[in-house]
Amino acid sequence: MMAVVALCPPAWAQKPISPEWKGYVIDVRANGDVWFNAGTASGVKLGDMYEVVEPSKTVKDPKGKTHVIPGSRKALLVVVETLKDISSCQALEGGGVVNGDEVRFVSSRAESRKSGDSDFLSEGLVLSADPDQKTGIINIGKAQGLNKGDKLSVVRPEKIVDPATGAFVRIKHNLIGEIEVFSAEETVSDVKLTKNAAAIAKGDFVRRRTSAPSGVEARAAGFRKNEITWKLQPEPETEGFLVFRSATGKGETWTQIAKINKRDAVSYTDEHSSSNPLADNTAYYYRLVAYNNLGANSAPSETARATTQGPPPPPEGFQTQPGMIRSAPLSWTEHPNPSIAGYRIYRKKEKDKEFMLIADIKNRRETSYHDRDGGSTTAPKLEDSTAYQYAISAYSPYGDEGPKSAPVTARTADPPTIPEAFEGKGMQARSVPLTWIMHKDENVQGYYIYRANQDDGPYQKVGEIKGRDKTTFTDGKGSGFFSAGDGLKDSQLYFYKVQAFNWVGATSAMSDSIAVMTKPAPLAPENLIATSGRPKQTPLAWRPNPDVTIKLYEIFRSDKEGAPFKKVGETLAEKPFFVDEKLSDGTVYYYQVRAVDKDKLEGEFSPVISAMTKKLPAKVTGIRWQKEGAKAVLQWAKNPETDIREYLVYKKSFFGWAKAGVSRETFFILEDLKVGADSTDYAVSAVDGDNLEGERSDPLSVLLR
Repeated sequence: MMAVVALCPPAWAQKPISPEWKGYVIDVRANGDVWFNAGTASGVKLGDMYEVVEPSKTVKDPKGKTHVIPGSRKALLVVVETLKDISSCQALEGGGVVNGDEVRFVSSRAESRKSGDSDFLSEGLVLSADPDQKTGIINIGKAQGLNKGDKLSVVRPEKIVDPATGAFVRIKHNLIGEIEVFSAEETVSDVKLTKNAAAIAKGDFVRRRTSAPSGVEARAAGFRKNEITWKLQPEPETEGFLVFRSATGKGETWTQIAKINKRDAVSYTDEHSSSNPLADNTAYYYRLVAYNNLGANSAPSETARATTQGPPPPPEGFQTQPGMIRSAPLSWTEHPNPSIAGYRIYRKKEKDKEFMLIADIKNRRETSYHDRDGGSTTAPKLEDSTAYQYAISAYSPYGDEGPKSAPVTARTADPPTIPEAFEGKGMQARSVPLTWIMHKDENVQGYYIYRANQDDGPYQKVGEIKGRDKTTFTDGKGSGFFSAGDGLKDSQLYFYKVQAFNWVGATSAMSDSIAVMTKPAPLAPENLIATSGRPKQTPLAWRPNPDVTIKLYEIFRSDKEGAPFKKVGETLAEKPFFVDEKLSDGTVYYYQVRAVDKDKLEGEFSPVISAMTKKLPAKVTGIRWQKEGAKAVLQWAKNPETDIREYLVYKKSFFGWAKAGVSRETFFILEDLKVGADSTDYAVSAVDGDNLEGERSDPLSVLLR
């Protein structure tokens, strides 16, 4: 049963609802419906918002003055049914409503988004719904601009409470279904339940579109980039957003720049591109429209304005360090703007007017640069003892460069001084050892050595010594990169200079020249004698070289006059003689000798001399035989050589010549011959005192009859 309470006077009841109006709860049903004491006669409309408050209290202060303390809100209600003098509501938030609670007007449905009390937008209510016939009636019509064919979303609020405390948290919006108007009257319309008809019920809210996006703000988010943000759209039928931009924010200058197909989107970044150009340091205006599941757009949001960033200022803390060798270390503080693309470094001589770009650093986090010996292929190298000015700028990802910083000055260091105490040691074998004192400048990285054949040059680089503490170099011994194969000559005067260099290649002036002579080669051996007539050998002898550094002598031989010589032996310095052995008989040989010292210096060759080895005995001639009794005797002429020791007699058989006997005379008895045997061939050769055997005689046939 409805609990009826006394109404306010009729005169009041006929007045329109005003913000100051208040009434009372007259009944709370078990299903949650709340009835209060005002209806259509008082101006109450479906969808209006009311709040239930606890009764106010009247208190007195210590001085006796009376004060009224208003009651706090218990619930927020929305009108779902209204009669002439009473209305039924549902709670959107809060609870604990009881009879007698005070009711106050909050807003009409047309103002539902303006009050800030609720994010729930309603255009009307479902008055009846027949899920079987899939038809229904809603409480808005032509007066609200509704026409046949219009589509609406059906939504239902759900109160979310903390399960632990029961305290109200928020209103959840649930999309129930969709409807379409097939007949519109002035204040009501007949509709088809086109989607999820079974779930649509009396009291559900209907609307054609969502509320306009709220809380829209815009800010610069980088170079040629603005970020637009807004509050989360509460309507569940929201499908996405359209983003519009204007250069003026007025009239018909709005252009759609994006469509966001995401209902829970709360931000969008408008960034420069070829198809979406933005300028630096320029104001742009933005507004949004939400679109729902029916394809209907909301009203535009409020306009937000943002100005893109201009070209960046230079980084702070730009500084350099003077006194460096052909270089200037530069440093600065990392730029606070995370969107800059990098830095550009400029340089000029102090006396010049214009700066020159020397480096483009494509990294915002880089905070140093070393202008080392020019640093850039487009800039000239730094000079010694010169003042340079530097400036830095920052630039955006689109190459827009900001102003240069105030210049800083760095003066490069002076070049190294000349190395001191440069000396050379003479009379060394085809080499010159050089020394100097370690340079005092710690920046020195090494030394260059130069050589010339005369004091006034030209000088050629023959050595590069890496290391300030390396203070020796031997020219001609392969101790330097340039010295290998230089081939210093014996007994030659050379001139040298030294020069220091540092880590960038800056060099000192050349030192004064020093003159150093190399060691002379040994003299040619004198009085070379070769003995002829020796069997298969040639003895050689010469006068010893008086040079105490002589280590050995080398002997060379040629088989023909004018032909190349070939080394055939060597002998120690204390043995100035040599026997060339295993030679051919009766052959002329040519000889020369040279001395080699302990430093392997090879002296000049001696004059060429010749000698002939001993000849073989001559061929035996006059061979003959005669019969003496039953024997045969071979005879021949005596050889002309005076040292013939014996004659060898040879007999020819089936297997060839074989020695048959020896005779110291000029005859030989053939004792093995027999009368009537076949003839036999014999030959004779001479052998001298050195056991040299001469050529055999012509063969002689002997036949004994």
